[in-house]
Amino acid sequence: MADYMIIASGTSSRHIQSLSEQVLEKLKNNGVKDSKIEGKESGEWKLVDGIDLIVHIFHPEKRKFYELEKIWSELIPKEKVMI
Repeated sequence: MADYMIIASGTSSRHIQSLSEQVLEKLKNNGVKDSKIEGKESGEWKLVDGIDLIVHIFHPEKRKFYELEKIWSELIPKEKVMI
């Protein structure tokens, strides 16, 4: 499970692809060698898996549809997540 999640939007399929490649390059240049891009077939969503950091890059319509901010914005009390 990642420690951080970033949710971003791109303006076009090409922009989303470019952003995901730049994020991947920055992660690898900073020592996160196992990082990768998921969703290579999609032009509307990419996920860059940086191990401790997950970056979602959406087309604005898909971002609105999935509403990840809404899902992940609620704080869960520590007692509920402790095993």
